[in-house]
Amino acid sequence: MSDKPQYITFRFGNKVLNVNKKIFKYTLILIVAIFVLFPYMNFTMPTHFITNLK
Repeated sequence: MSDKPQYITFRFGNKVLNVNKKIFKYTLILIVAIFVLFPYMNFTMPTHFITNLK
């Protein structure tokens, strides 16, 4: 295994975008996990028992 960082290259017209391979891999895994788990996430604010005392 070499110590040099490996890059993934994307070409958009005249622009060339180099992305570190490890960062790209873990970012892609995170984005896919968020999209898969999004329907199961609960975004409601939790209510504390002290706020319900009236």
